[in-house]
Amino acid sequence: MPLTPTEIANIETLVETSRLTGVMIEQGGTRTVIGGRPPAPEPTDPVMIAAPVAGTVAFEDLQLGQIVDAGVVVAHLSVLDDVTPVTAPQPGRIAAILAADDALVGYGADLIQLDPEITQ
Repeated sequence: MPLTPTEIANIETLVETSRLTGVMIEQGGTRTVIGGRPPAPEPTDPVMIAAPVAGTVAFEDLQLGQIVDAGVVVAHLSVLDDVTPVTAPQPGRIAAILAADDALVGYGADLIQLDPEITQ
């Protein structure tokens, strides 16, 4: 027995007000998809920006919560006369600065915690 238009409208209302992303109804060989809201994006894990070499770290003028683009230089590491830039691997928000300015850090030490996000 096919669903009535009122029953379909009730299902649409239930889908729209629930956590469902959609419902497929098959009647007489015909499929109908009733969509709700799109699925929520998966939370992303923070990205650690690590020291590519050992050295003395000098951060750029960064603020917690600041949004940076991929490739932006966030710090420099100095060893004798050699200076190595440290760049953000992807866009995101500065969540934590994990080393002090002018601190001596080892290779692979976490310098900045970056919360990935899509910036527009």
